[in-house]
Amino acid sequence: MRAASGRRRVVAGGPWMLAGERVVTPARAGAPGAEWLQLSACELARRIRRREVSARAVVAAHIERVRRVNPVLNAVVAERFAAALAEADVADRRIARWW
Repeated sequence: MRAASGRRRVVAGGPWMLAGERVVTPARAGAPGAEWLQLSACELARRIRRREVSARAVVAAHIERVRRVNPVLNAVVAERFAAALAEADVADRRIARWW
């Protein structure tokens, strides 16, 4: 969609977003980690602390989502996925020691 000024308009709302002419849907139902993409950061932290899910699995789900939608949105400037996974592994080890 283009605004009157000729600039691309991004419309957000409901369970989808329009980015230009392409529709970006939320996480595919049934995709690994799709549920985690809908939770707040506080709820994710709670579930990670309770060891209901690993930090690595949550980060991996978000990375997969970014890889899927970024070609349309062009929002990620610098990918640091390997570092994020390494940091998640450190967090998982710390949680394992504490509990």
